[in-house]
Amino acid sequence: MGYYENPPIINFNEGYDEISKGIVDASRSISEALIKRGERERLTIEKLQQQKNETDLQYNAKLSEWDAKNPISDPELNSKLHGMLQQKIQMAADAKIALLSETDSAKRQDYLKIIRNADSFMNNSSSFAKNVAMDTATWRENASANSVGKPGGWVINGRDADEIEARTGAVQILGGMNQLYDYHNIDIEESEDGSSFVVKVKGKRKGSEKGFELPIDARSYLKSDSGGTGGFLQKVENVDDFNKLATKTLVNEKGYLQEAYLSEKPETVKVSDSYNLTYAQKINAPAIMAEIGKQAQIKASGYLRADKESSLRALLDYTLEQQPGYYDTKFKGLNPTEQQKILSDLLANNAFKSVSSDWTKTTEKDGTTNYWGGSQAKLDMIEVPQKDGKNATSSGTRSGEVQIFDQPQIDKYMQDYVKAFKNKDEPFIISWTGVKGGHNEESFQFYNGKVRRTSGAALAFDNADEFRNYLRSKKTVKKTPLKV
Repeated sequence: MGYYENPPIINFNEGYDEISKGIVDASRSISEALIKRGERERLTIEKLQQQKNETDLQYNAKLSEWDAKNPISDPELNSKLHGMLQQKIQMAADAKIALLSETDSAKRQDYLKIIRNADSFMNNSSSFAKNVAMDTATWRENASANSVGKPGGWVINGRDADEIEARTGAVQILGGMNQLYDYHNIDIEESEDGSSFVVKVKGKRKGSEKGFELPIDARSYLKSDSGGTGGFLQKVENVDDFNKLATKTLVNEKGYLQEAYLSEKPETVKVSDSYNLTYAQKINAPAIMAEIGKQAQIKASGYLRADKESSLRALLDYTLEQQPGYYDTKFKGLNPTEQQKILSDLLANNAFKSVSSDWTKTTEKDGTTNYWGGSQAKLDMIEVPQKDGKNATSSGTRSGEVQIFDQPQIDKYMQDYVKAFKNKDEPFIISWTGVKGGHNEESFQFYNGKVRRTSGAALAFDNADEFRNYLRSKKTVKKTPLKV
């Protein structure tokens, strides 16, 4: 028999079983490890998918919140901002997921920048939309034509006429008030670093010779608004409270000027062709200005310390009536001492103008203005003396005084008086026919809490009874033939 017919019997030693068992166990371990590795990879993918869903939901929730809280009046701008923000959010969500598995430091910085830009863009767009919506709504609903530029009202914040005109157009177009424009357009561009944007507003008002174009950098706009240089609108401060405080020491408990500011000797002063002011005392205007000036210096110092640039601009240009552009061209660059002096003088002059509006004024030949007052001062009509010693205008007639207005006319003018308190910027007129047939009239307007005469010598009425008595006191001369 050959070798292969009778192979030798090999007897394995006792260690063989252990070795064999080890090999099998090792194979099983490798197999289990491979299975577990696959399981781990499957769980990681699920985790990444879950993270992606959570991130998308989070950013979409932010976008929905943005839509709900930012009602810009112009739908085109709203749509464009929404589209840009949605793209930013998608990029940020992808970058946030990529960061989980990225180890390269440069790429990680790129992803982090994308996320930061999206958050900054969202914050800038949200704040910008909110401020613009507030400005446009205020201009549309609260800034009437009669209140623009007036104390207590609103004004477009701008350094000069061109900037004011462009900003006015931007506010109107962004707020949907574009019916008076031949054309208008709103465009939006992403800023260079991707974290903000620039809104470009164009338009041409009907009847205007030229159009305007105003780029609005959202980030700069928000910075200027919070920093004090101003957004689109600025409230015009009312200094009536200061005027009352500054002039409080000038009057007594009955509201009349203190005797210290009045001349001792009463006089009769001709204030018009028809009236004299009797028992009048000359008012010491320089002494009053000096007293008001003390309070004005304190107030000016407070304004310069506390007020923002936009507030000071509105105070000087509008409240103190120096006209738009004064602050930027004649005040802003001065040193603090010069600013203090100018502002003090303007406040003092404004307060004096307010308190003197009730006083009767006369003008000398050299242009000097004299002020007259006193608790006994009385306005009297000038009588026309005649040759026979009677109130006649000629030798063939006799004259007597009669009321100018009958009761129906007085009732009508009293209605105008009441309306003046509601329509504060609309004057009303009383009129009558003179002795020789000429037309006479006086205009009145509500100002600073009173109805005041704005033609001729200054008069003011605290209540309806005073005005009614004034109408009744107006008399003319009625001529009748003399008996022969």
